[in-house]
Amino acid sequence: MRHRRALVDADPAERPHRRLGRKSREGQEGRKSRRGRKGWSRLRAAAAAGALVTAVLGAAPAPAAAAHAPVVTVEQGGLRGIEQHGVERFLGVPYAAPPVGRLRWKPPQPAPRWSGTRSATAAGAECPQPGAGGTAVGSEDCLYLNVYAPARPAPSPRPVMVWIHGGSDIYGAGSLYDGSALAARGFVVVTINYRLGALGFLGLPSLAAESPDHVSGQYGLMDQQAALRWVHRNAAAFGGDARDVTLFGESAGGAGVCANLTSPTAAGLFQRAIAQSVCIDPTPSQRAAQEQGTRIAHDIGCGTAKNAAACLRRMPVAAVVHYQGEEWHAAQGAPLLPLPIDDALREGRYNHMPVLAGATHDEGTTFIIQGYQDNPLRPQEYLPALVHHFGPNAAKAVMRHYPLSAYGGDPDRALSTAVGDGMFSCAVHRANTYLQRTQSQPVYAYEFNDRRPLPYAPGQGGLGAFHGSEVMYVFQSYVDPFGRTRRPPFTPAQQALSDTMARYWTQFARAGDPNGPRDPYWPPFTERSQAVQSLSPRAVHPEHHFAAEHQCGFWIEMFERHLIDGHLTLLR
Repeated sequence: MRHRRALVDADPAERPHRRLGRKSREGQEGRKSRRGRKGWSRLRAAAAAGALVTAVLGAAPAPAAAAHAPVVTVEQGGLRGIEQHGVERFLGVPYAAPPVGRLRWKPPQPAPRWSGTRSATAAGAECPQPGAGGTAVGSEDCLYLNVYAPARPAPSPRPVMVWIHGGSDIYGAGSLYDGSALAARGFVVVTINYRLGALGFLGLPSLAAESPDHVSGQYGLMDQQAALRWVHRNAAAFGGDARDVTLFGESAGGAGVCANLTSPTAAGLFQRAIAQSVCIDPTPSQRAAQEQGTRIAHDIGCGTAKNAAACLRRMPVAAVVHYQGEEWHAAQGAPLLPLPIDDALREGRYNHMPVLAGATHDEGTTFIIQGYQDNPLRPQEYLPALVHHFGPNAAKAVMRHYPLSAYGGDPDRALSTAVGDGMFSCAVHRANTYLQRTQSQPVYAYEFNDRRPLPYAPGQGGLGAFHGSEVMYVFQSYVDPFGRTRRPPFTPAQQALSDTMARYWTQFARAGDPNGPRDPYWPPFTERSQAVQSLSPRAVHPEHHFAAEHQCGFWIEMFERHLIDGHLTLLR
């Protein structure tokens, strides 16, 4: 399956989110995709944890000044952080050497040591990514992480939660998520950066020739594992337990969780996994990845295959970002990814552990209703749009299952439902089904069902429980465009749901089971029960009709018959 994450890894916190479908080459497909970019750029302008609500500036102000400056010692040297409201923060901590110069498109190298005590009170730079007006923002010196830990001592090491941000593997940064609220519940929380776009996932014959494994296109995934190894070696400095780590992420971050779940080289680096909105993600072959990279190298002006890697390393980072296209995935290839994620889960060839995975009810609205708002579809354009998004072999079958008559004749609404079901909800359902078939460890499934998460937030009307809208409920905060942590303007019922979700997530991270004494029982997902925990301000309870509501039988058959494999795309 190849789907395109679109320019919108919009958890609310990201940039415009999830990419599906690949075609990084400029051309007809690329020109088509530009038509919807005004909508994406508006979303991206709001990007920060809780992005779609960043304009609600009446939320709580940033925390007060630090009570004191805590100091810890990690393998590279001393770190001086900042304490706010009982949580110690150590920001902008390097976990690997800057991947610049000759280290561009190389595996991450150890971070250099420093003398004395390093200030860790400001986040490091985000990795290079597209900015406004076609510019590039960020810095290649970006392999930093942020640590949040309770200030009070604990009688035993604390569980650790490591967050992989979303953003289509093109946008985002760990600093867009403040782990303070989760840390206050007794956890060490780590948010990480990793190389994005072509800088993180470029496949190229001359890069593969440099590798002892003859593999390229996995640098961002290598960064994620380097961060996990750093956490493993240094968790104790923050009061954390290196043997008790939960890896969690949303959208592209959820795909990163499942890529690491299926990676033999990540074995032992984490013991529980939480994947939000995405798990099964396209895993291009080395051939496909290198063909894509060769096209990009040619566009940039480094078309000589033998010398392409050396030529590209001399190019300004802005040129790489400008020509990189709009969708990236870690490429298949041993030892990191010996199998596509889909195959590894189906065959049981992954690191077995408790898994919690789910989706929002209206995953497709961000990409279709918001993305098409400047140029809404007309009814006669519905079938051509289905051909574009799902491919010619599947379009008519999709139209029969999602007829315009069922959506009041509104093609945007019909298309967003099909995209949400086929590319998100049923992909997660497939992953959960494979996982519970092939391991003895429990699997817990959810659907986020607050269909009006923040009804007075600008730009969000009519999107329902949109892609990424659950993230601020878990973190209980968002980071505005100025880097200030804010409390979401929840209603009392929404605040109660957020408290329940934060307890579920942290209880799962503590014990591999989300159930605790204060919250409604969450049964494990099994193929027989199909139990999916509905997370709504109205009620939190298990439901058993998720697969039927999202027509997962239809979508699973389409994938198993390979009728849409290689065709899925979110971009217009």
